[in-house]
Amino acid sequence: MADDMRARIYAVADIHGKQNRLIAILNNIDQWRPDVLVFAGDITGYTRALKTVEALSSLSIPMLFVRGNTDRQHFETLMAALPTTQNLHLRQVEINGLNFVGVSGTLPLPFHSKIQFNEAETVDRLDRLLTRASILVCHPPPMGMCDRVGGRYHAGSRAIYNLVVKHKPAVVICGHIHEAFGSGVLKGVRIVNCAMAEDHEGVLMDIQDDLNMTLTWLPTTSDEG
Repeated sequence: MADDMRARIYAVADIHGKQNRLIAILNNIDQWRPDVLVFAGDITGYTRALKTVEALSSLSIPMLFVRGNTDRQHFETLMAALPTTQNLHLRQVEINGLNFVGVSGTLPLPFHSKIQFNEAETVDRLDRLLTRASILVCHPPPMGMCDRVGGRYHAGSRAIYNLVVKHKPAVVICGHIHEAFGSGVLKGVRIVNCAMAEDHEGVLMDIQDDLNMTLTWLPTTSDEG
């Protein structure tokens, strides 16, 4: 690790309880030795919560997570039993001097979600937590960035967009729109959609002391299934 590196984050989203994706995550942690594993939602597939948590139970590095639109509330209870795991929903967690802030579920989107929180209340609470030094972890991307469905229309969250424009956090880690994985810059803020897909297994984010970062997308090493 470089002298000026504060932390290495391994960020993933949209695992959907698939065992091959969980195995890939464990293998990548062994190989790349991140300081923290960040889940940006849709970790389970409605009915695979216990198997998912069991697969993660051997990890000793810190794990931070927010729920997506397929993660039921019971998943939070199961994850709370793991000693290295913290739920980021409307909380601040500091690791290696980095300030992580999260929000679970989906703020209003153009299509239906089974987990959607009251927008006004949620945005108000996030408003009080975010700073320019924050790493915001959420499931949906902000409207207009890493959110194009089928290459046709934008399906991100307007509320997340407004929060990003107002607070200019250091980076936003998100997922949800599988085919729009990748990164971009919105009003000077780096947006990273780390949704797992057929050709990659998430992203390593090497964060320097000045909060600049290097992104390394990890290629798929296992068969999708």
